[in-house]
Amino acid sequence: MIKTRKVQSNISAAVDALTLCLPVLTTYSKLQSQMKDKRVSTRIGQVAMKRAALQYNMDPKVAVTRNERHGTLPPNPFTGETYEAQAEAQSDEEEELCAQDLIDFTSVYRCLHIYTVLGARDQFETYYREQRREQARLALQPPTNMHENLEAYRQYLYGVLGFFVIEDHVLNIGNGLVTRSYLGEVWEMASGKVVNNIRNHSSYCTDTYLMLNIKNLIMLFAHTLQVSVS
Repeated sequence: MIKTRKVQSNISAAVDALTLCLPVLTTYSKLQSQMKDKRVSTRIGQVAMKRAALQYNMDPKVAVTRNERHGTLPPNPFTGETYEAQAEAQSDEEEELCAQDLIDFTSVYRCLHIYTVLGARDQFETYYREQRREQARLALQPPTNMHENLEAYRQYLYGVLGFFVIEDHVLNIGNGLVTRSYLGEVWEMASGKVVNNIRNHSSYCTDTYLMLNIKNLIMLFAHTLQVSVS
C-alpha cells in the first residue's frame, strides 16, 4: 500500500514537472526564432534613428530609405491613396513606436519566469547572454562592399543600433536578465568594431557627396545612442 502511494506520488510529481516544462518548450522555441531574426533589430534601429533625427532637428531622410520605384506605383485600389500618402501615414505612426511595440518580449519574460520557478534562472541568464553576444557579432559584420552606397551603411548601423535598443529595454524591465556590466562588456566589444568597419570601408569612398552623407549618418547614429540607450 505504501509502495503504491509512493508510485502515485512520483507519477503526480512527474506530471507536475511536465506541466511546467511544456510552456518552456513552446516559449523557448518562440524565443529562439525571435532572437535569430535580424530583421527585428534592423527595423527597431531604423525607427529609433528616425525619431532621433526629428528630436535633433536633423533631416529624417538621412535615416530613411525611399525606393524611387515606389513613385510609379498606382494608388491603393481599396482606398485610393497614393504611395506617398500611404508612406506619410506609416511614417507618422512609426514616430510613436518604440522597441516594445516592434518586438514581443513576452517569450523572454515568460522563459525567465519559468526557469526561475524551476530553480534554473542562472542557466537561462547564461543562455540568453551567450545567444545575444552571438547576435551582436552577426550584427557587427558589415555588408559586402558597404563603401559603395549609403543604404549599406544605413542597414549596418540600423542592426547595431537595434541590438542595443533591445538590450537596453530588457535592462530596464527584465528583472536582472541584462545587467549594466554585461551590456558594458558587449558595447566595449562592439564600439571598436563599428569604428574600424566604418573607417575601413569609408577609406575606399571617393564620392564627396556620399562621404558627407556618411558623416551625417554617423552623427545621427551617435545621437540616437544617446537618446535611446540609457
